[in-house]
Amino acid sequence: SLGLVGSEMCIRDRRYTRNATTEAERLVRAKALLVTGSHQEAERLLKELIEGQYYRGQAALLLAELPTDSGDNKTREYLETAAKRASGSDRQKALYRLAEIEREAGHTDRAGKVLASMEPGYWAALGYMNIAADYGRQDRNPSRALVALRVALAMSEEDVDSQRSQELRSRLLVRAGYLAYDLSLIHI
Repeated sequence: SLGLVGSEMCIRDRRYTRNATTEAERLVRAKALLVTGSHQEAERLLKELIEGQYYRGQAALLLAELPTDSGDNKTREYLETAAKRASGSDRQKALYRLAEIEREAGHTDRAGKVLASMEPGYWAALGYMNIAADYGRQDRNPSRALVALRVALAMSEEDVDSQRSQELRSRLLVRAGYLAYDLSLIHI
Protein backbone atom coordinates (compact mmCIF):
# COMPACT_ATOMS: atom_id res chain seq x y z
CA SER A 1 0.00 0.00 0.00
CA LEU A 2 1.35 3.37 -0.95
CA GLY A 3 -0.51 5.37 1.66
CA LEU A 4 -1.69 8.93 1.18
CA VAL A 5 1.67 10.39 0.21
CA GLY A 6 2.33 7.66 -2.37
CA SER A 7 -1.14 8.09 -3.86
CA GLU A 8 -0.67 11.83 -4.13
CA MET A 9 2.67 11.31 -5.87
CA CYS A 10 1.09 8.86 -8.33
CA ILE A 11 -1.72 11.30 -9.10
CA ARG A 12 0.83 14.09 -9.57
CA ASP A 13 2.99 11.84 -11.78
CA ARG A 14 -0.08 10.89 -13.77
CA ARG A 15 -1.05 14.54 -14.27
CA TYR A 16 2.46 15.61 -15.27
CA THR A 17 3.05 12.67 -17.56
CA ARG A 18 -0.34 12.62 -19.30
CA ASN A 19 1.25 13.88 -22.53
CA ALA A 20 4.57 12.12 -22.06
CA THR A 21 6.83 12.49 -25.06
CA THR A 22 10.23 11.21 -24.02
CA GLU A 23 10.87 7.57 -23.14
CA ALA A 24 11.74 8.57 -19.57
CA GLU A 25 8.40 10.38 -19.20
CA ARG A 26 6.52 7.44 -20.68
CA LEU A 27 8.25 5.06 -18.24
CA VAL A 28 7.23 7.25 -15.29
CA ARG A 29 3.68 7.39 -16.67
CA ALA A 30 3.56 3.61 -17.11
CA LYS A 31 4.74 3.08 -13.51
CA ALA A 32 2.12 5.53 -12.24
CA LEU A 33 -0.56 3.75 -14.24
CA LEU A 34 0.50 0.40 -12.80
CA VAL A 35 0.30 1.69 -9.24
CA THR A 36 -3.14 3.18 -9.85
CA GLY A 37 -4.43 -0.06 -11.39
CA SER A 38 -4.66 1.06 -15.02
CA HIS A 39 -2.88 -2.05 -16.26
CA GLN A 40 -4.11 -2.01 -19.86
CA GLU A 41 -2.94 1.54 -20.51
CA ALA A 42 0.35 0.82 -18.72
CA GLU A 43 0.82 -2.33 -20.78
CA ARG A 44 0.34 -0.35 -24.00
CA LEU A 45 3.00 2.19 -22.95
CA LEU A 46 5.40 -0.53 -21.82
CA LYS A 47 5.04 -2.38 -25.12
CA GLU A 48 5.97 0.86 -26.89
CA LEU A 49 8.98 1.28 -24.59
CA ILE A 50 10.16 -2.29 -25.19
CA GLU A 51 10.60 -1.28 -28.83
CA GLY A 52 12.31 1.97 -27.85
CA GLN A 53 15.93 2.85 -27.38
CA TYR A 54 16.61 3.40 -23.69
CA TYR A 55 14.23 1.56 -21.34
CA ARG A 56 13.69 -1.79 -23.01
CA GLY A 57 14.94 -3.79 -20.03
CA GLN A 58 12.91 -1.93 -17.44
CA ALA A 59 9.79 -2.07 -19.61
CA ALA A 60 10.24 -5.82 -20.16
CA LEU A 61 10.63 -6.44 -16.42
CA LEU A 62 7.47 -4.46 -15.68
CA LEU A 63 5.60 -6.35 -18.41
CA ALA A 64 6.75 -9.65 -16.91
CA GLU A 65 5.17 -8.63 -13.61
CA LEU A 66 1.77 -8.02 -15.20
CA PRO A 67 -0.72 -10.88 -15.21
CA THR A 68 -1.02 -12.23 -18.74
CA ASP A 69 -3.49 -14.40 -20.60
CA SER A 70 -0.70 -16.11 -22.54
CA GLY A 71 0.87 -17.55 -19.39
CA ASP A 72 4.48 -18.31 -18.60
CA ASN A 73 5.80 -18.19 -22.18
CA LYS A 74 5.21 -14.44 -22.49
CA THR A 75 6.50 -13.87 -18.96
CA ARG A 76 9.67 -15.84 -19.77
CA GLU A 77 10.11 -13.88 -23.02
CA TYR A 78 9.84 -10.55 -21.17
CA LEU A 79 12.22 -11.74 -18.45
CA GLU A 80 14.78 -12.86 -21.04
CA THR A 81 14.54 -9.44 -22.70
CA ALA A 82 14.97 -7.74 -19.32
CA ALA A 83 17.99 -9.94 -18.51
CA LYS A 84 19.62 -8.92 -21.81
CA ARG A 85 18.64 -5.24 -21.89
CA ALA A 86 18.40 -4.09 -18.28
CA SER A 87 21.27 -3.36 -15.94
CA GLY A 88 21.88 -3.36 -12.21
CA SER A 89 19.14 -4.53 -9.90
CA ASP A 90 16.58 -4.81 -12.72
CA ARG A 91 18.81 -7.26 -14.57
CA GLN A 92 19.47 -9.27 -11.41
CA LYS A 93 15.76 -9.43 -10.58
CA ALA A 94 14.99 -10.67 -14.12
CA LEU A 95 17.68 -13.37 -13.85
CA TYR A 96 16.39 -14.38 -10.42
CA ARG A 97 12.86 -14.74 -11.80
CA LEU A 98 14.16 -16.84 -14.72
CA ALA A 99 15.98 -19.07 -12.24
CA GLU A 100 12.78 -19.39 -10.21
CA ILE A 101 10.85 -20.51 -13.29
CA GLU A 102 13.43 -23.26 -13.82
CA ARG A 103 13.50 -24.23 -10.14
CA GLU A 104 9.72 -24.38 -9.87
CA ALA A 105 9.66 -26.63 -12.95
CA GLY A 106 11.99 -29.03 -11.10
CA HIS A 107 15.14 -28.05 -13.02
CA THR A 108 17.43 -27.08 -10.15
CA ASP A 109 20.55 -27.57 -12.29
CA ARG A 110 19.27 -25.08 -14.88
CA ALA A 111 18.29 -22.69 -12.11
CA GLY A 112 21.80 -23.01 -10.69
CA LYS A 113 23.31 -22.11 -14.07
CA VAL A 114 21.21 -18.96 -14.23
CA LEU A 115 22.17 -18.04 -10.67
CA ALA A 116 25.85 -18.67 -11.41
CA SER A 117 25.67 -16.03 -14.16
CA MET A 118 24.45 -13.39 -11.72
CA GLU A 119 26.41 -10.80 -9.83
CA PRO A 120 26.73 -11.43 -6.09
CA GLY A 121 24.01 -9.72 -4.09
CA TYR A 122 20.50 -10.05 -2.75
CA TRP A 123 18.80 -11.61 -5.77
CA ALA A 124 21.47 -14.28 -6.27
CA ALA A 125 21.45 -15.08 -2.54
CA LEU A 126 17.68 -15.42 -2.54
CA GLY A 127 17.89 -17.81 -5.50
CA TYR A 128 20.49 -20.00 -3.81
CA MET A 129 18.42 -20.01 -0.63
CA ASN A 130 15.46 -21.36 -2.62
CA ILE A 131 17.63 -24.02 -4.24
CA ALA A 132 18.87 -24.99 -0.77
CA ALA A 133 15.25 -25.43 0.33
CA ASP A 134 14.64 -27.73 -2.65
CA TYR A 135 17.75 -29.75 -1.89
CA GLY A 136 16.67 -29.99 1.74
CA ARG A 137 13.35 -31.52 0.66
CA GLN A 138 14.88 -33.82 -1.99
CA ASP A 139 17.94 -35.21 -0.22
CA ARG A 140 18.15 -37.18 2.98
CA ASN A 141 21.72 -35.95 3.37
CA PRO A 142 21.69 -32.15 3.76
CA SER A 143 25.19 -31.56 2.36
CA ARG A 144 23.99 -30.08 -0.98
CA ALA A 145 21.52 -27.85 0.86
CA LEU A 146 24.25 -26.66 3.24
CA VAL A 147 26.59 -25.87 0.33
CA ALA A 148 23.84 -23.89 -1.40
CA LEU A 149 23.20 -21.99 1.85
CA ARG A 150 26.92 -21.23 2.15
CA VAL A 151 26.91 -19.82 -1.39
CA ALA A 152 23.79 -17.81 -0.52
CA LEU A 153 25.54 -16.40 2.56
CA ALA A 154 28.54 -15.36 0.48
CA MET A 155 26.26 -13.74 -2.10
CA SER A 156 24.23 -11.90 0.54
CA GLU A 157 27.36 -10.20 1.86
CA GLU A 158 27.62 -8.29 -1.43
CA ASP A 159 24.15 -6.73 -1.13
CA VAL A 160 24.26 -2.93 -1.18
CA ASP A 161 21.29 -2.68 1.22
CA SER A 162 22.82 -3.59 4.57
CA GLN A 163 19.51 -4.00 6.42
CA ARG A 164 18.09 -6.29 3.73
CA SER A 165 21.37 -8.21 3.70
CA GLN A 166 21.27 -8.68 7.47
CA GLU A 167 17.66 -9.90 7.39
CA LEU A 168 18.47 -12.39 4.63
CA ARG A 169 21.60 -13.51 6.46
CA SER A 170 19.52 -14.22 9.57
CA ARG A 171 17.07 -16.32 7.54
CA LEU A 172 19.95 -18.23 5.95
CA LEU A 173 21.58 -18.96 9.29
CA VAL A 174 18.30 -20.24 10.74
CA ARG A 175 17.90 -22.61 7.78
CA ALA A 176 21.48 -23.80 8.09
CA GLY A 177 20.99 -24.38 11.81
CA TYR A 178 17.86 -26.39 11.16
CA LEU A 179 19.63 -28.54 8.56
CA ALA A 180 22.56 -29.13 10.90
CA TYR A 181 20.18 -30.08 13.70
CA ASP A 182 18.27 -32.40 11.39
CA LEU A 183 21.57 -34.03 10.37
CA SER A 184 22.50 -34.58 14.03
CA LEU A 185 19.19 -36.42 14.57
CA ILE A 186 19.98 -38.75 11.66
CA HIS A 187 23.28 -39.79 13.24
CA ILE A 188 21.86 -40.48 16.69
